[in-house]
Amino acid sequence: MFIWYVSLYEPVPLRSKDVRPMRSGMLTEQMICDGHNVELWLPGFDHIHHKQFKKESLIEVIDSKLSIQYIKSIGYKHDISIIRYLKNKYVAKEFSRLASLKKKLPEIILTQVPSLELAYAVMEFALKNNIPYIVDIRDPWPDIYQRLLPKSFKFLYPFIFRHEIQRAKKIYKNATNITAISKTYLSNGLFYAGREKKQDDMVFPIGYPIDKNLKIDSQIVQKYKNYKDKFVVFFSGSFGMNFDLKTVIEVSKKLESKNQEIFFIIAGKGKGEKELKNHSKKSERFIFLNWLPQNELRYLLSIASVGLAPFPESALNSLPNKLYEYMSTGLPIVSSLKGESVELIDNYEIGISYSAGNINELEFLIQKLYDDKILRNKMSKNATNLLKDKFDSNKIYSNFSKYLNTKKKFKK
Repeated sequence: MFIWYVSLYEPVPLRSKDVRPMRSGMLTEQMICDGHNVELWLPGFDHIHHKQFKKESLIEVIDSKLSIQYIKSIGYKHDISIIRYLKNKYVAKEFSRLASLKKKLPEIILTQVPSLELAYAVMEFALKNNIPYIVDIRDPWPDIYQRLLPKSFKFLYPFIFRHEIQRAKKIYKNATNITAISKTYLSNGLFYAGREKKQDDMVFPIGYPIDKNLKIDSQIVQKYKNYKDKFVVFFSGSFGMNFDLKTVIEVSKKLESKNQEIFFIIAGKGKGEKELKNHSKKSERFIFLNWLPQNELRYLLSIASVGLAPFPESALNSLPNKLYEYMSTGLPIVSSLKGESVELIDNYEIGISYSAGNINELEFLIQKLYDDKILRNKMSKNATNLLKDKFDSNKIYSNFSKYLNTKKKFKK
């Protein structure tokens, strides 16, 4: 089957040894493995590192089964900005232009939310050309816009973002089917679609690949030798509104005052980076790193003791990639998320949850895990087994690819 996979976020270049594929990349490779022909649509702007990868719209033929249609894009420096919003609109408009020029049309289109702009452009093209399309929900848009409003003004959300809400309703209502990374997100999409769940509306979690033979360069081992066999609290990610790292800094100060061998390693980039760097300079046990190459990230995950998921109270995430990433190396998880994340952590005993922004509670839990090695080992074993049993990305994307195996089932 010939499939267009229209995605807004995927690390590039695809198939690079230094880039770990995410949902779009892993599913694309599985579809190709199962015999599908895939045209993967990606913006030329790399969202992860905020860099232009391709300056113009062009198609790159990778092999007989895979081609990548790069969509010309404008760049942005900050994840929450008017420029990013304009970029999404620009990419959507460019998709429509490029799609209208294509001579060979797909049998089915798989697209994602975010963004609403691009998904809406896919909807319009699919309806015009009588092509089934599936929306895969990775974030709860437009609800995520609520984060932009102070608590006392959140009641204005339905009025201020009326246009985005209407856009979401049309996308989901007209979709042949809806898939999502979690039950919460699928329910959210069905709510906007204004209908009950159909048999082919499915949840496919993010998952994570299981590294059977993790090979680490000796230079990396040497670089981080001071933290091997130490109690390391680890976090990597894109800073900003998505994560509450101020609480982490305050907890690290309190624990350092106790003169215990507890190290915090924080890696990434984004808003709040300056504060992290300044604190790192003042502390021998708070280490701030930049974006890490894939092999360094994997090594630090393998030697860490605890994986932090410090989301703010306003977070709408259900089951983010961070949880699976920590499971992949058997890290006990300390998370501030609510809902499905708490259920997962508690039911399978793979970590502990705390109240977002609660410094004393987070300090207590880290201290508890530091003191109780038996508990850590139990959670670590549980996390490893859970990933193998339920969240192995190879199994998940194999099932997703089989789900797409015939367009007949998607006809309205």
